[in-house]
Amino acid sequence: MKELITHERLMQRLRFDAAIGALVWLPCQDVGDEFNKTMPGRRAGSIDKDGHYRITIDGRGYNGPELLWFFFNGEWPKARRARHSFRKAS
Repeated sequence: MKELITHERLMQRLRFDAAIGALVWLPCQDVGDEFNKTMPGRRAGSIDKDGHYRITIDGRGYNGPELLWFFFNGEWPKARRARHSFRKAS
């Protein structure tokens, strides 16, 4: 399994857009041109089949709320329990 992303690398790949309350992609020098043509400025991540918000960076998937915590605090949540489901109530 790939190592966890460093805070420095995370800050190179994403920024927080307060207007929409989400992480969005930044242009990146070391990824393909196709990414830089289509993704910068777009909301990062998606909802997986279980209703969890996931963001994949450099080939590794992350729990969205945990990654957001790491983005703002510079360290991973201690309990790593920041799990949220975006499923619609039935």
